[in-house]
Amino acid sequence: MRVPLYCSVCVIALGLSAASPSARAGVLEDLREEARGDKQDEEKKADDAGDTNKDKDDHHDATEHHHEGHHERHDTAAEPLDDAAARLWLAIITAPWWLPHQAVGDTFGTGHAFAAFPYAEGHTGLVLTSPEQPSAEGGSSPVAGYVMAEGAYRNDGLRRAKLEAHLHTSSRVGLATGVATYFEKLEDGRLDRLSLADANLTFTFARSLRTLFWTGLGTRVLAEARPTFGFNFVYGADLFIAKPLVLSLRLDLGSLGHAGVAGAGARLGLLVNRFDLGVGYDGLIIGKAHLGGVSLGVRTWF
Repeated sequence: MRVPLYCSVCVIALGLSAASPSARAGVLEDLREEARGDKQDEEKKADDAGDTNKDKDDHHDATEHHHEGHHERHDTAAEPLDDAAARLWLAIITAPWWLPHQAVGDTFGTGHAFAAFPYAEGHTGLVLTSPEQPSAEGGSSPVAGYVMAEGAYRNDGLRRAKLEAHLHTSSRVGLATGVATYFEKLEDGRLDRLSLADANLTFTFARSLRTLFWTGLGTRVLAEARPTFGFNFVYGADLFIAKPLVLSLRLDLGSLGHAGVAGAGARLGLLVNRFDLGVGYDGLIIGKAHLGGVSLGVRTWF
């Protein structure tokens, strides 16, 4: 009796040890697998196996409905395009760009300059009406921007440290970039870590004394020994509501390797001279891996 019992215990222990690596895998490892396409490959193999039998069953039905489907496609293709509806949809899709542009009364001029920092010496915001309108602290400048350091923590053990920078110019062309390092404490006590970076060429399409609306295209990278690259689209705004508050909004869409990327964030900052102390929420989804949480940070304007 003791030998079978001992063998049973050994089998159970081996089973648990074999299952433990997947149990210990965290959010960051899920992100790696999503970006590399490991999970997609496994799911595709399973789907292909199931589709082999399904295709045989569906072949007869597809043959029976061929003529009926042909007539339906012909009727659909023959429907005329409603120009009014098309213009309406186009206006809705492009509203995030033309609506702020018209709302702030922008004329795409490039003669604006920037104050030394938001609200400097009684200015309305960051943008000056012309280069001749000086900023008493350092004068007007054709460039402006900030460098920000922030951190975020979730109660599931995921932490983030991030450095971010954004440059605006009087020509409206700018640069937005950031590097975030994530730390995750796993169930077995190990610490997992990975870094994500993005760099985007931006264009300010709506600008006024109190607002900066900008959009851009760039790249995103999972910076590891074997880096993974992707595409990034970004849309953002910096709103100088009233001294000393600055509200910043940002939306990211794109890819990272085989995974889709979607992110959204908002931050409210309190200005003390050129230093901006703020709190926000930064949500980021890469594949099925959810990264995000409440963040605290300091931003230095220049």
